[in-house]
Amino acid sequence: LVGAVSSATYTCQIRVHHDRVQVAHSQVQATQAHPVLHTPDATFNAYWRIARHNMQQLIADYPDIRPYFLAGIPEYPQLFGCDTTYSIPGLMGAGFHVMSRSALLALAEYAQRACGRVPHEITTNGRVFHPGNAQETPQFAVACGEYLAWSGDIDTIRQLYPICVEGMAHVEGVLAGQHWPYGDGMVERHGMGPFKLDSVAYLYHALQSMMMMADALGDTTAQAHWSEAATHLATRFEQEWWMESESLYADSLHRDGTPQLDGHWTAIVPGHTGLAMPERRERVYARIRRDFVNQWGLVHTREREELVWTLPTGLLALEAFAQSDVETGLQLLRNIGVTSEHGSLGLLKELIPQGICFVQLWSTGLFVQGVTQGLFGISPDAPTRHLAIDPQLPADWPEMSLRDVACGDARFAIHVTSTHVTVEYMAGTKPWLVTVNFDDVMLQQTVVPGTSCVVTR
Repeated sequence: LVGAVSSATYTCQIRVHHDRVQVAHSQVQATQAHPVLHTPDATFNAYWRIARHNMQQLIADYPDIRPYFLAGIPEYPQLFGCDTTYSIPGLMGAGFHVMSRSALLALAEYAQRACGRVPHEITTNGRVFHPGNAQETPQFAVACGEYLAWSGDIDTIRQLYPICVEGMAHVEGVLAGQHWPYGDGMVERHGMGPFKLDSVAYLYHALQSMMMMADALGDTTAQAHWSEAATHLATRFEQEWWMESESLYADSLHRDGTPQLDGHWTAIVPGHTGLAMPERRERVYARIRRDFVNQWGLVHTREREELVWTLPTGLLALEAFAQSDVETGLQLLRNIGVTSEHGSLGLLKELIPQGICFVQLWSTGLFVQGVTQGLFGISPDAPTRHLAIDPQLPADWPEMSLRDVACGDARFAIHVTSTHVTVEYMAGTKPWLVTVNFDDVMLQQTVVPGTSCVVTR
């Protein structure tokens, strides 16, 4: 398996404008971090290396678009909105800060031409093939917030934030409580209502990101506006979307307010985005675990389409870790990794165990995010130089470590055992505040380059 990774690393070289691609690869190699995962599970460690290699493979540079990540090969060799934005947290956690910035700026250039609307798909010659679904513009704001949290790059956010603000203008009626976001979302089925669950959830998540970006830019008035809008949206959502008898939120609403449930995988999204209130979030997770999951992960549509995509399964893994269901979260990540052992070896597919794209961007992104955010509980706030860590060590693992994690211009190493957590400040220029929550033992300590902090249970 490891040999397959090495031999597959550059099987997807871009043939057109080869020199420019090589330059882009060289620049990324010179600036990106190279996080190394070590666990007692050698196969799981290999999945990590595969995910990072696949990310490297998907870097593309064409003359009419900034360098970006291909959404997948062979089906999706274009710049995609939701594929890129879903993958940004994982790409940043894997150390691809430079290319993540470039991909976001590429999407922003097209959104700027369309009054803030983020496109769904852009062809390799720079043409907009699909102008964007309802959830894609909010997802872009979410990704910008993730980029800021990991990078601390205020200058780039000064470019991206106004485009996000313009994108929010498309949903002024929603924020005013007049209606819900309408239009196609992540899942469409004949007969659904025009208002989709995922569009509402990602709008709420976007408002949280808008608050964070406004705060980083010192705009307290805007921050208060986004906060008020988020609170109002969440209140309305709980009143109109919850289906008590199902322990689920509706998949869609009709114009008269009638809720409709179709059993789509998007049932996990209100929890993932933090929109669902805690008690209902737990109930939704329990219902999904009971009725929406087969041996490979979260099915596309309960009782209608049993195929399992890596994207919903990765989101379910993140929610499992959020619910402290560590073993389920780890198994779901393993299910994504096992796609590299089917069909073309060393490539994370789109379906589990295999199918459609033989290397898929969001498969890599969700796997890495599951490790960094889920297992290690890494939550960076690079603008304020604050790193929060809330790790969850699987019961049968004596230890795990992740080295060369890049947050802003700092690099950290995290080592977790059953008795202690060590955070080493490997490289950087300024002090960072590190907060570690280890099995309800809390430590907050300022660290400088070359020092460590240790939390003992």
